[in-house]
Amino acid sequence: MITIDGDAKTSPAHGCTPAERTIEELLEAGMLVIDKPQGPNSHQVSAWARDILGLDKLGHGGTLDPFATGVLVLLSGRAMRLTKKVLSHDKTYVGVLRAPNDFDKSALERAIAQMCGQVRSFLCIHTSALILLILRTLLGMKLLTYLCPNGIGCCKR
Repeated sequence: MITIDGDAKTSPAHGCTPAERTIEELLEAGMLVIDKPQGPNSHQVSAWARDILGLDKLGHGGTLDPFATGVLVLLSGRAMRLTKKVLSHDKTYVGVLRAPNDFDKSALERAIAQMCGQVRSFLCIHTSALILLILRTLLGMKLLTYLCPNGIGCCKR
């Protein structure tokens, strides 16, 4: 649990601190952060968590395709009204590129720089009965590190 202000006091007339709440109370308006593995999509993970926790309402604040791994925010109960805020908020992604052959690092950096700007993606709903166009803006990309041809880690300077 993250405590933003450890000295803050909660009035008994308005509830109790999050650390003193029961699991049921936390799930009435809660946020769960899951490290989604490769395989299921976001909807499947959300449905599994909803069933395991016995909740009526549990939604996800972002879509990760089956091949994607990473942070998936799940919102329960009254917190589900924050879904739009979570979906529209800026996000940071980290990717890994494994190249089968040696490559020109400067060419890769130039290609990465060209990927910034507005990107179009399509979302198919219910086996292509409805296709939505989604516009996203990639604010920036950078190469953090790479492996040299001999397999030893090299940091970009």
